[in-house]
Amino acid sequence: MSIFFNSRLPQTIPSLKIGEQIKFIADVNEGKAYNEKTGIFTTKEDGYYKFAFTIGCSGTKENVAANLVVTKKTKTHDTIVASAATDISRPSDPLICSQASNSSIVWMASGDKAKVVISQKEAQKIAGDGVSTFSGYKL
Repeated sequence: MSIFFNSRLPQTIPSLKIGEQIKFIADVNEGKAYNEKTGIFTTKEDGYYKFAFTIGCSGTKENVAANLVVTKKTKTHDTIVASAATDISRPSDPLICSQASNSSIVWMASGDKAKVVISQKEAQKIAGDGVSTFSGYKL
């Protein structure tokens, strides 16, 4: 079974609180493992999965930081598998967009979950228009 997805933020999100997951809209969702209503990818088969995400912000004085986290169905807590944080060099310039990316390969069992969450203080102006993305596939 082919399992892969590619998702993006179609528009800028004004703010998200720490720990809140980003709900990307899927452009491709083969295997229907990504739920855009929750922002969570749930594995349907055991195996290695590759995930990548990019977070962007613009027109703000604050950096945006996010984690890729995995929740194993056998555990009650999230495990951070990758982190990324933007670097604001020209704060408040609406034409400047700062981005950060990361990726990870993770062993996951059927029913395990992956998501991208805000990792530091409330995030402001998370860039849309395809700047912020989340994707993954079974290797």
